[in-house]
Amino acid sequence: MKKAPEKPPYASTSAIDELFRRMENLKAPPKADSDWAKAQAFDAGLPASIPSMLRWLGVVDDEFRPDQDRWNALRFPEGRLKELPALLKTSYAAIFDRIEVEGANRALLRSTFVGAYGSGDTQRPIAAFLTLARHAGMKVAAAERQIEKKTPTRKTTSEARKPKQQLTPTRLLGRPRPDARSKDNSRLREVTISLAVEIPADWDESQITDRILMVRRAMEKTIEGA
Repeated sequence: MKKAPEKPPYASTSAIDELFRRMENLKAPPKADSDWAKAQAFDAGLPASIPSMLRWLGVVDDEFRPDQDRWNALRFPEGRLKELPALLKTSYAAIFDRIEVEGANRALLRSTFVGAYGSGDTQRPIAAFLTLARHAGMKVAAAERQIEKKTPTRKTTSEARKPKQQLTPTRLLGRPRPDARSKDNSRLREVTISLAVEIPADWDESQITDRILMVRRAMEKTIEGA
C-alpha cells in the first residue's frame, strides 16, 4: 500500500453509514473508485468521498484497488470492531499522537485537525472521523456531547411547541335592553366584539378556559349596561 493522502476524508455521515450497512452484501470490486461509488449511489453530490476515505484508511491503494483481507474484515460488525480501530489509529496518527481522543471535545478536535492537517473547514473531516470512530466502537466525548445537545428535555420541547395563544374575534349575543322601544322584546341585538387577550404559554386548558369565561362575563355586563 502506498502512503495515504495528506488531507483527511470528508465523506458525510449518511454516506459512511450507508457503506457499512450495505457492505455485508458487497464483495470487493476490482476498483472502488468514484465511478463505482457513483453507481452504488453512496454520495451523489460527492462521488469521490467514499473512495478517498477508503484510500485514506488503507483499504484501497492509490489506484483504488481493494486489499481483499481488509475489505472482508470490514464487511461484518464483529470484524469491523477488530480491524477499524487499528486502521483509524494508523491513518489518523497525527490526531492520536497529539491528543487523548476519547476525552476530546469538539473544540479540541477542531484545533488539532487544523494543527495536524492545516484544515480550513473542519466540519466535514471531523464528522467523518467521529462516524468512523463510532463504527469502530470507539467512544469520543465530542460525539457523545453532540448527541446530548441535539436531544432536548421534555420540558423544553413542550414549552417550545406550546405557542402563545390569542383569542380570536368573538361574536356575542347581547340581551335586549329593558327600555327598548321595539315591541318585540324577544329580539336580540347582535354585537360583534374583537378581542386580543394574551394567554401565557405555560397555562393549562383550565386556566385558559377560566380567562375566556371571565372576559365573556365582563363583556356581557358591558352590553347590559349599554
